[in-house]
Amino acid sequence: MKTALHELAQLQIVKACNQLGMQAQMEYVGNGWKADVFIQYNCKKYAFEIQNSPQTLKKTLERQSKYERDGVVGCWLFTYEKVRKSPKENQELENLPLFNVFINDGDVWVSLKNRKTMLLKDFLYDFLNGRIKFCYKIKALPLVDLNII
Repeated sequence: MKTALHELAQLQIVKACNQLGMQAQMEYVGNGWKADVFIQYNCKKYAFEIQNSPQTLKKTLERQSKYERDGVVGCWLFTYEKVRKSPKENQELENLPLFNVFINDGDVWVSLKNRKTMLLKDFLYDFLNGRIKFCYKIKALPLVDLNII
């Protein structure tokens, strides 16, 4: 079921992509999947899913595997017009880009957990250019001893 937030997010993704010189397609049908918005950019394919209804982590991973099978990066944007739980309260996994979206003053915002919130347009630009990382926990860099003589 589409809601006002779903439709607004869908339209703002398409508008932002057009402003960034990318072509976005709404309701794109693939092999056993349908993306709310589909984008090809920098030789990669992206499917954006605006998820309104509750969905289990298992179901999300099943749907994500269809994108992976077809060489598509799936990105999940869970809406919160009512109190809903997304998979594992939006557990971040390395192979599952999953974020919360909400409306504020007519704009769609994306929550990057406790890190920050961004306008959808800014999020898209950063996500499509590899500037948004998603994982369950921060990976520590190896320690290096540096001796200067």
